[in-house]
Amino acid sequence: MDFTLDQGAAPRQRRPRRSAPPVLGLVALTLTALLILTVLAIRIFAVKSAVQRQVAFDPQKNIRLPHVSRVYRIRQDPREKARIWFATAEGLRSFNNQTFAWTRYGLDHGLPSEVITDLCFAKGELFVSTDRGVARLNAGGQKFTGIKMVPSVKDAVILSVESGPDGSVFCGKSSGGLAAITAGDSLMRPLRIGGIGDSEQVSCIRNFNDTLFFGLAGMRVLKWHAGMSRAQAYIFNAKKISHATAIWDLIMHRGRLWAATSDNGLWFERGASDTLDEEKEFPAKGAFVLTESEDGVWCGTPWGLWRRYDATGVWLQFMHPQERSAGDFGVVALLRCGDTLWYGSQELGGGFLTTRFVQWKPLRAGLSNPNVAALAATDSFLWTAYGYQGGYLDKFSAADVQYLRNYNSQDGLSDPNIACMAADGTRCYLGGFESFVVIDLKTGGRKVFAAGAKLPAGDIACLALDEKDNVYLGSQFGVITYRAAGDSLALLAPTRPYRVTAIALDKQDLWIGTLGQGVRRFDRATGRETGACLTDTRMIVGIALYQDSGKASLFAATREQGCFKIDGASGQSAPLPLPAQLFSQDQDQNSRQIMASRVIDGRIWLGTRDAGCIIYDPAYHRWKTITYFDGLVSNQVRSFCETGEYVWIGAYGGVNRIEKKSLHL
Repeated sequence: MDFTLDQGAAPRQRRPRRSAPPVLGLVALTLTALLILTVLAIRIFAVKSAVQRQVAFDPQKNIRLPHVSRVYRIRQDPREKARIWFATAEGLRSFNNQTFAWTRYGLDHGLPSEVITDLCFAKGELFVSTDRGVARLNAGGQKFTGIKMVPSVKDAVILSVESGPDGSVFCGKSSGGLAAITAGDSLMRPLRIGGIGDSEQVSCIRNFNDTLFFGLAGMRVLKWHAGMSRAQAYIFNAKKISHATAIWDLIMHRGRLWAATSDNGLWFERGASDTLDEEKEFPAKGAFVLTESEDGVWCGTPWGLWRRYDATGVWLQFMHPQERSAGDFGVVALLRCGDTLWYGSQELGGGFLTTRFVQWKPLRAGLSNPNVAALAATDSFLWTAYGYQGGYLDKFSAADVQYLRNYNSQDGLSDPNIACMAADGTRCYLGGFESFVVIDLKTGGRKVFAAGAKLPAGDIACLALDEKDNVYLGSQFGVITYRAAGDSLALLAPTRPYRVTAIALDKQDLWIGTLGQGVRRFDRATGRETGACLTDTRMIVGIALYQDSGKASLFAATREQGCFKIDGASGQSAPLPLPAQLFSQDQDQNSRQIMASRVIDGRIWLGTRDAGCIIYDPAYHRWKTITYFDGLVSNQVRSFCETGEYVWIGAYGGVNRIEKKSLHL
């Protein structure tokens, strides 16, 4: 398994509370309340907002690979103990901790939504709840089938699922009370239990010893089992209870019920009186999740991970290595397996903590970072890299878009910041801020050329392959050529004055786009500069050859000054305006900036800062946009690559694989 190992800081003991002056105390209380509301808005309303978006696309022809950042629930597979399941806001993932293999489940696997709020096992079957209903994993573990609701409710937000003692599945809705799937049934039907109304928000359902416990909005906890005509309510020993307070989790610890609330701390059952008292030493106002330890409880909060020791009642905080300030590590999900504590957060994805030696091990469930700045693909594999965000290089299978591995410093890569890539049938080429790398796709061997050593210049922003397997690299000080036959690098001296940001090749000419000196033309045989155009433009983000009305032409895209077409013979340029109707009224000039461009099958593809993807067909002078509502992971498009069947789109937030034959302008 390819993961980074970070040493965690030592546990931090909770210090005694200090009194503050009344004004400062009020300010601190106000700031704390605002932080709680912000975190809760992400937790609750991110689910609801997804429902409001009308997204329409075929998930079999447009497969999404999102970056996983928010983990809502973690459960161990009762049939296969080595398998850990993660319910996330970016789909469902499973991890085998013996083979170290990840499996992605998304819309292409039959899930009704990628926003997975909860999961449970009933009689060995896996059920998941989403913001658009519930689904069951089919026999064979490859596809999900959606559970129909009776009566039909479109895009029902299900916050929680739990199995009952007879194999039934109980479902908690965001605003519609309870529903249930009877064992052996394929329908989800309303369930009415006395004490739980039809309009209740049921955020938590747990099964302890064949008794079901329900957490409801308004700080309500009830228990029920078959044979009871009415659920029994717990009484909170509190002076005031907010109707907005949610119950996020319930556990049974040493025979006593514990309840985690959204903004009113922790509560526990002191005796057998069905009364819950406040845990006054709890150091936070809100809590997301609880799980038992061998000598106390673990608690995930908006402000990190805490542990309580039963013997002393003391709370200790366990600091994540990437936790720099309050709110950096909101722990939403926990699962304890021996001395391994699996965690899921709202910001840092998932991982586990070895509690005996206090070692943090973040896990890669796919993309190492959200900013997919570079892509390369063959018919068999996809590679992703992340530019300034680091993360080195990730590899996926192209056929089913499943994660395979990460290449990093342990594989000899010296530069985590890879900005550009290309692949042919035998090699994959990587251009980074401080290196150029060649990976042999047959043997797996790697050659690393570091800046300042074998590499004449660094900050490789672009690269292009010619017909003889030579590679042209665009650097901060001109163009560098890599000759595969002699395994050598050389700087083209005439290009040294230029900061190269884009490269295009034809049989005779080398075209380069620059940071501030337009487009320059060089003779490939002599290396002599033969022409220039667009010299008053800045930041050429892409240039490519294409046919315009039967004539060989060059397309140039700039970051802020629009697009241009250049006559391949004369070098004369003309603007290529983007039609205003391509953009919505809320997309300003900044969101329309062009971040990437590529010519694919004669069509020009543009990636924008936050306005999606634009396609232009010069043969028919037709334009088309693809946005989030057409299935893009996000509107922030950063990179493109292609294979025979597919166009791959890299965005801030993930990757799309789109079938070429499904694209119609």
